[in-house]
Amino acid sequence: MLGLARLEQRRPEAAIVVRIALALWAGWLASLALPPFGLFFAQWPAYAAVIIALGRARTRWGGFGVGWAFAFGYHLFGLSWVGEAFLVDVERFGWMQPFAIIGLPAGLAILTGLAGAAFVWVRRRAPGIHRQLRDEAGRNLVAPHVANDWMSVYAMA
Repeated sequence: MLGLARLEQRRPEAAIVVRIALALWAGWLASLALPPFGLFFAQWPAYAAVIIALGRARTRWGGFGVGWAFAFGYHLFGLSWVGEAFLVDVERFGWMQPFAIIGLPAGLAILTGLAGAAFVWVRRRAPGIHRQLRDEAGRNLVAPHVANDWMSVYAMA
């Protein structure tokens, strides 16, 4: 992340765009754990990228943006199949497809955006708790989600 730190010093507004793009890419990468791909190990680098991007966010809105972009990318690619239901009768329901494909992920991403804002708020208000959250992020945040996806795809099928 040396390049991102240097970019933040020179052009802070460009670094924000890079963080949002990184979070969106990480959401896409994490969505590869969903069927039909089932690459549950793809979530590890995705969550690492989101934790790095959240660690660089300075404001609650920045944390919200990173969390929202991650969840939007995750749900945009993970729930793209929902739009196919509107193709049954294209003349009647086809106009609703863009709203479902974009609106559903955007709405679901609000909760993750709030979690990103809370992460930044805790980091600024209670540095001791933030260090513990950061140091144990792999165990407390990533492992349960990956285990849940693995169980839903392989163990429960």
